[in-house]
Amino acid sequence: MPSLAQQLRVLAGRGENATPVGMLRKRASLLFSERDAAGMDARTVRELAEQGVRALARRDARVAALADGLVAPTTVSFERGLLSHDRVEEVNAELKDALLLLSPFILEQPAQHVLEYLVRQYDVHCVLVEEFLLTAMPYHDTPLFVRCIQIADLKSTVRWRFLEANATAGVPLSRSALATQCQNDTGLLSVLYQRARLLAQRAVDFQAAAALFGAVAADALRPGPRGAVHRPVLSALLPCVLEGLAEKVSSDCFLACSAVAAHLARAVPLNESAVLSLVKAAAAVPPSKDERPTESALHENSDSDDDVTEGLQGHNKEERPALSPDLYAPVLECLCAVLNAQPSAA
Repeated sequence: MPSLAQQLRVLAGRGENATPVGMLRKRASLLFSERDAAGMDARTVRELAEQGVRALARRDARVAALADGLVAPTTVSFERGLLSHDRVEEVNAELKDALLLLSPFILEQPAQHVLEYLVRQYDVHCVLVEEFLLTAMPYHDTPLFVRCIQIADLKSTVRWRFLEANATAGVPLSRSALATQCQNDTGLLSVLYQRARLLAQRAVDFQAAAALFGAVAADALRPGPRGAVHRPVLSALLPCVLEGLAEKVSSDCFLACSAVAAHLARAVPLNESAVLSLVKAAAAVPPSKDERPTESALHENSDSDDDVTEGLQGHNKEERPALSPDLYAPVLECLCAVLNAQPSAA
């Protein structure tokens, strides 16, 4: 539990921030103007969110749980500063789960009403900056994303500060700018991939997330000013691609990773080891939940600086279920693309 002193500071803060007569308190808002948001009480915002939950639950029954959780009537009195550390962690976990479920519907008004309440009551745009931004990232060229980056606490992060210029200017983020940032911060490629993978693991039908990873990764593989592909991009992408091809957690993730594999094979000469790793991963039947591909590595070839060498080191050889028929064609296309892209196959 928080100490008495901490609780008193929270309560004192309420008094200090009390709205004087004739003045409106400034509030962050995704949907409303500063003045309208300041004049709208939490109960009104919650009622809109509750309506949004009911509408979305018709399409994904899991959303209905928010009505008894984050959007319950009692949450209008929520105060993060009065919670124990364990309870704060529980609330954050609930918020992350809610953002995943809202992702496919984020351009629709019901989802935006729910997100508005999460901003208003839980400060999700400040406490979970990365998850908040990733929810709207597939729509980075829309006004909604602009609004998200304008209210997000970008200064509290290192990775997302590059968005400050867009937020200040009120302009969307172009895909080319996102790809350039991925070349500068290759960890961002892994973040985009892991988001698409997590959505697929949770059976959240959101093709746009996997498509975003595939498109941005392909753009990040474009040659730099000296005509060479940025080697750290290859180092960041290969583990993601190998994992995505081998796991086949969803057809969307597999298709995105197979497209990136083809781009990677065209972008740089791969040695036999790397080609074999990609082929084995693409052809592999998905592992069970207890199986994981071993860590992959990207090393320079002793014969050529342009060769990508080590890849996936092997898979569990126990019997597995047959490959899903809807992946037959994509698997073959991926194999052909990787093999045909190599100079030796020309």
